[in-house]
Amino acid sequence: MTVAHELRTAARTLRSSAFIGVRYSTSTVAALLRARGPLANWLDLAANEYDPDSDVQETDRNHEAALDVARAINGTAP
Repeated sequence: MTVAHELRTAARTLRSSAFIGVRYSTSTVAALLRARGPLANWLDLAANEYDPDSDVQETDRNHEAALDVARAINGTAP
């Protein structure tokens, strides 16, 4: 799986997730749920900067952070 694919998969997961019981969630959980859209957009932007045909890319800190977030969402090891 390429870096771009990992990032886009995580963005898609965020956008397609349904959460039951949101009404009863804590303020922290509610804030995280509100952040889904912006986080997904950030992951897509980071993915667009990668060559989709390459598994290895040079990254800056923002891209490394995006990839860490994507891997946490995807449940994949680096």
